[in-house]
Amino acid sequence: MSNKEIKHASEKLIDMLVGTTLKRHNAEIDGTSLEEEEKEQLRKIVEDLKQSVEALNKTTKEK
Repeated sequence: MSNKEIKHASEKLIDMLVGTTLKRHNAEIDGTSLEEEEKEQLRKIVEDLKQSVEALNKTTKEK
């Protein structure tokens, strides 16, 4: 599987999980409801996840 295919599959999985969770809790997405601090926390989480994936990819390629 190429990186592009993995990324696409991951995005579909995340969309499904988020959608299912929102439906389960009768929640709707409202982009204006996040405070600036919450947005910054999300940015940090995404950056941490990117670094983790890059480290995993590097480790996998070395094997």
